[in-house]
Amino acid sequence: MRVATAIKLDIQSGTLKPGERLVVARLATKYSADPKTVGAALLMLQRNGAAQPVSLPTGRIHWFVAIHIPAPRGSLPPATPEQGRRPPPVPVRPRVVTAGRPCPDTPDQGREQMNHVRGR
Repeated sequence: MRVATAIKLDIQSGTLKPGERLVVARLATKYSADPKTVGAALLMLQRNGAAQPVSLPTGRIHWFVAIHIPAPRGSLPPATPEQGRRPPPVPVRPRVVTAGRPCPDTPDQGREQMNHVRGR
């Protein structure tokens, strides 16, 4: 996970350019990691779309930085000049369910529900 994050940060910062070959032995030396760990990190980056494998007829795999890297999940598109600054996202309060009923929003609703359950 640490190696995958470090490689992805290098891609995002421009240290690793799109289309550049990722050599496992060099990456293992650079990040002080086992080559198998780097291979696992590249598989993670492939699932995220940041790295692309190319299989050779000899059975070896060469890795390259993806040409187009998708935006992280949950990220907002950049604001256009007409929009100005984008407002911060509004936090969503999760609904808590107890005994099959939603938790009340106000203390008075809670008292009414408890009196109803107790038969008062």
